[in-house]
Amino acid sequence: MLLSVIIPTRHRANLLTDLLTSLRQQNPVDFQWEILVVDNGDPQTQDHETANLCNRLQPRFPASLRHIVEPEAGLHRGRNRGALEAQGEILAYLDDDMVLSPDWLTGVRQIREGLAQAVVGRILPLWPEGVNPDSLPEWAGVIYDGKCSGCWGLLDLGAEVRPVASEQVAGGNCFILRDIVIDFKGFHPDGMPDDKVRFRGDGETGFYRRFTEKGYRALYDPAAEARHVVSPIKLTLDYVLKRAFLQGVSDSYSRIRLAGGIERPWHALINDSYIKGQLLHREWVRQDPDLLQWVLRDHYMDKIPGDL
Repeated sequence: MLLSVIIPTRHRANLLTDLLTSLRQQNPVDFQWEILVVDNGDPQTQDHETANLCNRLQPRFPASLRHIVEPEAGLHRGRNRGALEAQGEILAYLDDDMVLSPDWLTGVRQIREGLAQAVVGRILPLWPEGVNPDSLPEWAGVIYDGKCSGCWGLLDLGAEVRPVASEQVAGGNCFILRDIVIDFKGFHPDGMPDDKVRFRGDGETGFYRRFTEKGYRALYDPAAEARHVVSPIKLTLDYVLKRAFLQGVSDSYSRIRLAGGIERPWHALINDSYIKGQLLHREWVRQDPDLLQWVLRDHYMDKIPGDL
């Protein structure tokens, strides 16, 4: 078998329905493929909607559709379990809240022809009804340039096939040789539940860093197009702040792992205190317009802090 499509999911059968429908409507291809829905979470708390959905849709599919339960929570557990269960030479990872173009399966072509070992497809936004992408909140410009957003899982590098850096290979809508995933012993921890966030790692970022170090090649192929749901919650500042916090956890994991431990613990302690001072001062200024005016004064000859 050439291709195994792996979809980690957790209690989101309503979103998964649209993705599976778009997979069922793929244009015919000249190779065998399968879909693995990896249902992630404690079986005792599962609502069975995902299993029921897969069972209902299986007879209508042009490919095998398998439902696999992975009881250990974590996005990486779903990705890694899918790789172990897959029968295909090439793996394709998808987020469960995507909708695919009818020719999405052609994304396997660059790997099949030996031109790359991994391919990332175009990922366009699927905005909520009534949302005007030209009138997004002002803060959205920090995380979205109108084409790409790591926070929202969007990637639009144009209409031509081109090489991409490792940090541009998204965790969803990507194709990769299965042998590489097995050789790397899978993905580092990612997407952990809130009560296990301290165990979070650097996921696909760490994986594709190793990919580059090994000299492998990644390409962007716009033919493998997916639309990624930008839900109303993703359009809130609270969501973006949480994503930024989690990225900080992942970056700390990466630095500690690359260094083989916490180098010079006392230095890290002092630096952390310095960063806390910066953050606290910015919060003071953000909450107090008078303090902002104080910071921006052109001189301090006639004022002391007590006069504010």
